[in-house]
Amino acid sequence: AQNLLGIINWVRPYLGFTTCPGFVNLIRKLTPEAKPALELVEWVITNRQVYRICPKICVTVFVFIVDLHPTGIIGQWDTQWSDPLHIL
Repeated sequence: AQNLLGIINWVRPYLGFTTCPGFVNLIRKLTPEAKPALELVEWVITNRQVYRICPKICVTVFVFIVDLHPTGIIGQWDTQWSDPLHIL
């Protein structure tokens, strides 16, 4: 469970989750309160799309620093797309 929570913490900024109390005390065992949080993470990961590269658009590395933890996203940005950020 700790490894899974570490992965969730790593993708948290990409999924749009904040550091809410539901993720704080899950180091040693999965609590009943954690089940809905994990189900939400599972749903978001399942329904989030990633894109293939568009050769006509430059590839960019976006770096976010959240709570002193840098997170990098490789993607493309084009304001003409319905979703301007394509995560590669």
